[in-house]
Amino acid sequence: MPPRKPALDRSYHFPQEVLELLVATIPRLIKTRAGILEFFAEAGAPKELIAEWRAKLHQGRMGVSSKYHLVRGFLRGLNTLEDDGQAVREEVLRRLARHADFSTGWEDDRQRAEELVTRIRELVGGTDAMPPAACQEALTRQAHPKTDHARPKDNEHHSEAIETLKSDLDRALRAADPSERSTILGTVLPGLFRCHGVATRQVPAAPLTDAAVLIDFEEALFLVELRCSAKPLDFRQLAPHLVMLYGCPDQRGLLISSSGFTDQTLRELGSILPQRLFLCQLDELAQLLHEQGRSLREWLRTKFRAAETEQKPFVRVRVRGA
Repeated sequence: MPPRKPALDRSYHFPQEVLELLVATIPRLIKTRAGILEFFAEAGAPKELIAEWRAKLHQGRMGVSSKYHLVRGFLRGLNTLEDDGQAVREEVLRRLARHADFSTGWEDDRQRAEELVTRIRELVGGTDAMPPAACQEALTRQAHPKTDHARPKDNEHHSEAIETLKSDLDRALRAADPSERSTILGTVLPGLFRCHGVATRQVPAAPLTDAAVLIDFEEALFLVELRCSAKPLDFRQLAPHLVMLYGCPDQRGLLISSSGFTDQTLRELGSILPQRLFLCQLDELAQLLHEQGRSLREWLRTKFRAAETEQKPFVRVRVRGA
């Protein structure tokens, strides 16, 4: 591999927003991490870069935690090649713009994958890829016209939806019948994420839980579960959630408890699934709902980063409004 230069050529490397678009797209088109490496190899990526990431794959989760991790790292590696990686970067864009067979990805990802590929086609002008910096300019032009026209109506609908969620959550917590409580929470939990622009999917099966949903957040898929209990949850009660995460190595988890977690649970969990399972208390979300202007997306992002930095599954955080 040619020696890496200290500075990037701003005219040709993938700009940040284009890189994020590709990170969101490629893992949805290809089912496996090995398949992603084949995609880059067929685009002409240097053998040395392929070998570097193949070695990381052999390390398992310690080397590559998810498909999104792999794609982001590989694209950054292509960026560091500057002019030497220009042809590969353009070929990656060209191949994505020409992509037509969405059966190569998981069924749940296909609709979103088609939307993302359509956006890439618009950026690169069909099948002839433009330089990545020009994609950035097109991306910027697309982003601005839509914002101002939709904002007043969106804000009105958002406020109404939040008020409904607050009322439903209070009603669920007062419900004496566990089945009634679960029914209400089953709509509150996905509704809360959707109100803040976080994509949700249905969970096929989630035993021993009051509500569960899958969310797409920060280029990762999270299994979110909500448990209502009179006492703090112990490690045994987290077992079903842990089993589901072990069976899906590309997935992360967020477990919400109405009564918190035991100290032993926090100690044991931190050593078993670091940076894959995060914990939350229900009162944190209730507070978010009752404080106007708070951003759920920013709160989640801050909470996850604080937990990763401190190597703890549960860290309380506060963020300002959006």
